[in-house]
Amino acid sequence: MTTLIRHYRMFVLGMMAWTLFETGAFSRLAQHVENPTHQGKLVSVAGNELVMKSEDGQEHSHTLTADACLTLDDKTCHLDDLKPGTQIRVTTEVEDLTAAIRIEAINEKGELSFRQRLP
Repeated sequence: MTTLIRHYRMFVLGMMAWTLFETGAFSRLAQHVENPTHQGKLVSVAGNELVMKSEDGQEHSHTLTADACLTLDDKTCHLDDLKPGTQIRVTTEVEDLTAAIRIEAINEKGELSFRQRLP
């Protein structure tokens, strides 16, 4: 009888451990956060850094990451192609809001669209 109780206890402990493991895995998936974005106008560019003025009038400084994606009117561009006054949307890393991983710019007058693009 004691062997049966030991097996039952091991089964129950195993099920509890499995439940805790699965719950932890699902909670990590639920915590996935989109990279933050904000938009405004480009103020200046120096090296791999840019300064922008957001729609609320505050200036923000960003450093481009090594693998940053830059587009101007939906075409790949370089940081030198962006001129002051250009409308931009900056996507930053979740952990570091000053590290820009994507810059989307519009040269012509128009609205930035919020369609999702893969990095």
